[in-house]
Amino acid sequence: NHAFEKTAIKSIDLPEGLTRIGYDAFLGCKNLASINIPDKVTEIGNDAFSNCEKLVSLVLPKGLNHLEQRVFVDCTNLENVVFLSMAKADDITCYPDEVFRNNSDKLSIWIYKDSGFAEKLSDYSSYFKYIESIFYKGGTI
Repeated sequence: NHAFEKTAIKSIDLPEGLTRIGYDAFLGCKNLASINIPDKVTEIGNDAFSNCEKLVSLVLPKGLNHLEQRVFVDCTNLENVVFLSMAKADDITCYPDEVFRNNSDKLSIWIYKDSGFAEKLSDYSSYFKYIESIFYKGGTI
């Protein structure tokens, strides 16, 4: 929690053994443009990437099954988020009405059609007012 909050970090490769990104971990890191999240990460906490203004694209790992509130709030340049998780909907905790609040109007979500996140995000698609569209992509991204 609060690991890199409001630092000038520009890029980071998180360690392979990491399983959770805590709340406020990168909150307010206005220069963060690149982050590599390992596949073993299963949970991303509240406001983990909020106000990361230079973040344009992000790949969320295969193991992800829990997204807390406001994870990507005010990421004003965020254009692409890729969900690699194939978790079933019953195994996912997600707050989609808050996850992508106040983001770029160019935001696209790339997701496997059969993943639980596709179901979770579709259930709340009316909340995605700033998302241009939701794209489904099967196979390898």
